Amino acid sequence: MIPESKIGLEDEWLECRVTVGRFDGYLADIRKYGFTLVTLLLTASALVTPANSAVDRPAAAIVILLLLLALFMLDMYYWVMLKAAVARAFYLEGATDRISGVLKTQAQASLATEVVIVFYGLFVLVTFLIPVVALLTSGIVAVGGIAVMVVAVAIEALAMTAVYFLVERPAGATVRRMKMAVGMETEPKSAVNPKL
Repeated sequence: MIPESKIGLEDEWLECRVTVGRFDGYLADIRKYGFTLVTLLLTASALVTPANSAVDRPAAAIVILLLLLALFMLDMYYWVMLKAAVARAFYLEGATDRISGVLKTQAQASLATEVVIVFYGLFVLVTFLIPVVALLTSGIVAVGGIAVMVVAVAIEALAMTAVYFLVERPAGATVRRMKMAVGMETEPKSAVNPKL
C-alpha cells in the first residue's frame, strides 16, 4: 500500500515527464522552423537587388530582426516552462541519480542552451551585416541606412539580453516565487523531500 503522503506523487511525476517531452518538442519545432524561415529571409535579403537599397535593405533587415526577437521570446517562454517541469520532476524524484537529475546534468554539460544563444546572436549579426555590406559596396552614400541598422541591432541586443536575464537570472524574491510555483519550496520552508 502506498503511504498517504505519496498518493498522487507518482502521477504528478509522470505528468512532469510528459510535460518535459512536450515542451522539448515545442522548443525543437520553434528552433527548426524559425531558424529555417530566418535563413530563407536572410538569403532573399542578400540576393534580391532592391530599387532603393539605402531604404529597402535596412527595412528588410529590421523586419527580420523583429522576427528574430519574436522567436527568441517564444523560445524563452517555452524554455521557462520546460525548466519548471524539469525542476518539479527532479524534486519529486528526490535524488540526482534518477532520470531528471541525469538528464539535467547531461544537458548542462552539453552547453546546448549557450549554443542556441550563440546561434541567435549569429543570426542578429548576419542580419546586420547584409544591409551594411551591401550599402558600403554599393557606392552610394548611405550613412542614414547604416545608422538605422546600428540603432536597430543595439535595440535588438538590449531586448534579447533583457529577456534572457529575466528568464535565466531571476533574483531574490523572484526565485522564491518561482520555486513556490513549481512546489520546490513552501511557506515556510519544508524539509520534507518526497521520494518515489
